[in-house]
Amino acid sequence: MKKENKTYSLLLASTIILLFLILFSFIEPVSSLQSGSSAEYAYVPNEKTNDVSVINTTTNKVISTVPVGNNPVGVAVNHDGTGYM
Repeated sequence: MKKENKTYSLLLASTIILLFLILFSFIEPVSSLQSGSSAEYAYVPNEKTNDVSVINTTTNKVISTVPVGNNPVGVAVNHDGTGYM
């Protein structure tokens, strides 16, 4: 009976540690976030209309719509403003 309790405790502790590791692997460190600054533009892919909306984040207005290939689902933009969709 003692051996079963020890095995159960070890399994429970291992599971808890694994869950914490999984949880913290998805949290981005605060130091890597852009502190005190925000992006001037947001790029939102519109899958149904096959374009990307460029939104001014200060005014929350769409300032441009860029036609792209079929079903865009993501956008990557470099620090210099270039990127791909």
